[in-house]
Amino acid sequence: MDRRDLPEILWYARYDDVYSTTKGFPYASTLYTGHRRGHQYAVNKKVTHTGGTLTIDRNAWDAPVAIVS
Repeated sequence: MDRRDLPEILWYARYDDVYSTTKGFPYASTLYTGHRRGHQYAVNKKVTHTGGTLTIDRNAWDAPVAIVS
C-alpha cells in the first residue's frame, strides 16, 4: 500500500459511553465512511485485572492503525 492511498481518518472524542463509531456520530453520516472512524467514548475509567488497577480511556475503532510493508 502506498501512503498516498491512505484515506483521511477522523478520531473524535465524545464521552457518551457508547461503544460505536456510527451511533451518535456528531457529523453527517456520509462523512468518514468506509472504515475511517475512531471514537473515544470514555475517559479515565478504572479497570482491575489480576489485582492491578489501571486508569484507561476507552475507544471504538474502525480504521487502519498501522502500515505494514
